[in-house]
Amino acid sequence: MDGHIGMNKRHRQAVALMATAVMFFSTNALFIKLTLGDNDAFLYNAGIWVGMSLGLGGASLLFYRPAFADPTARRVLYRRVAGLKTDGVRRWDLIGLLWLGVVGRFAVAFFAWATQYVEAATVSVLHYTWPVIFILGLSRWDRSKRRRYRRVTGFSWTGLGLAFVGMAAVVIGTLGFDLTEADLLERVFGMVLAVISALLLACNTAVGYPMSESLTSEITGKTDAHPDEHRLEFGCLLFVGCVSGLLVVVPNLLIGWVVGGHITPATFGWAVAVGFTFVPGGVLARKAVLITPDLGVNALIYASPVVGLLWLGLFTDIIVARLDLLVAGSLLVAVANVLLNRPSAGADQELLRPDRGPRRT
Repeated sequence: MDGHIGMNKRHRQAVALMATAVMFFSTNALFIKLTLGDNDAFLYNAGIWVGMSLGLGGASLLFYRPAFADPTARRVLYRRVAGLKTDGVRRWDLIGLLWLGVVGRFAVAFFAWATQYVEAATVSVLHYTWPVIFILGLSRWDRSKRRRYRRVTGFSWTGLGLAFVGMAAVVIGTLGFDLTEADLLERVFGMVLAVISALLLACNTAVGYPMSESLTSEITGKTDAHPDEHRLEFGCLLFVGCVSGLLVVVPNLLIGWVVGGHITPATFGWAVAVGFTFVPGGVLARKAVLITPDLGVNALIYASPVVGLLWLGLFTDIIVARLDLLVAGSLLVAVANVLLNRPSAGADQELLRPDRGPRRT
């Protein structure tokens, strides 16, 4: 019974954290529009990740520095993310996960690129399909790690689908769906770019969890300091995000330079600032996923474009094509999230962490 109460409490905390994260995620389209980030997507993305890496690194040092107080922990962490051998062993699986995360950092570049061909709100709908892809990937990874997360049921997939349909209805209701032959190919190309951005974002988010889990397992197995494993794992997650963000800056700058891109110092500075503002959302969302066994909490991210339209309406000019679709879609997103994030009736025991006994919170 105590385990059931504990899980419900953690899930309520996760819902609150993810809902707050949505307020930060939802500003993406607005900031790209206001800062002219679509003028050169890759240089803009470089600025975004300079800001985010500084923020993630600062959060790691400010809140999770004690988790790395043991010299063994620091040695394992630094050598593994650098791809070096530790105790004569090089972990190619961790190297691969890190570089998959680096590739995933191009998501914002493809988002900004897509807005050159499709309205930012429409791009947001396709970009935010990533929770389904993320949940599929993370649940498959967890399947081999023995019940860290509850199995994703058919009901959950249905709820995620309803939330996505509601989100799409909001955007179509706001912008309409008027395609002409003259711009059809360009719009299709923009939509393809937006879908790629969703795949990259899902990859970027998902690979951090197994990598931080592996780093935490190795550190706790080699140190006698008995660190708080939850804090250590979350610190590893932020550190990996910071490193992968720094690694992607140079490729973005090179691509932008090769294609003849141009970005003003003011726009690049705004991109760095925007990246810094994304840090709270990224931190809160990752925390939410770590403290709840219900991956359905990620459905709250489907509210991001809905809230994003409110930001666009407040600070830019948008025209509502179909008020009925906008209202119905908003209600559908809300209902789907209520259903997906209700306490699970079957959860009557504490989930066990892989090979380590009850998880500490």
